[in-house]
Amino acid sequence: GTSTESQVVYYHFGEAGEHAEEHKVAEMGFAGAVVPITTFLDKESSLLISDSSFVLMKGLEKPETINEIIFDKQICKVAYDEEMIAFVLKNQEQGGYELCTYDLKGQEVFSTNVEKEYLNLKISKGQIILTDGSGCAIYNDLGICKYAGNTEIQILDIFPVSGLEKYNVISTDGFQKIQLVK
Repeated sequence: GTSTESQVVYYHFGEAGEHAEEHKVAEMGFAGAVVPITTFLDKESSLLISDSSFVLMKGLEKPETINEIIFDKQICKVAYDEEMIAFVLKNQEQGGYELCTYDLKGQEVFSTNVEKEYLNLKISKGQIILTDGSGCAIYNDLGICKYAGNTEIQILDIFPVSGLEKYNVISTDGFQKIQLVK
């Protein structure tokens, strides 16, 4: 047929899976979706991201769903670390994009509109960083925009370092240390 379906299967090759058929301890089906990202966030928590939703699972011997969030918007970008998950979603109706973050229990932390999609999204030291050539936006973990604008350089990567609002920037011109000031 022409429908899409993804299956995510958890196997356990220890004691927990000995009595399970083919060592399968959990299985989830995603009708009409592709699940391109599956990862363990820690020893017992895992994250499944489809093209329109995400699922948080807990447990090793028999993983169970903690929370499932279904979006009514297209997922454009995703980043995650050991404390949060960030998404850039396309606002089909309003135009533009939305940046939203969730904790590892699936509770929304914040949601805000952003001017463009940006090419890169990452989480570093509790900060959400979006970059796109010379464009950059930096949000803290509460959703407060610390910086949004263009620079005179083409940013390849940016990451926070020790000190008040200090960052290392790797650009096409080299390496720079910067500090945000009001």
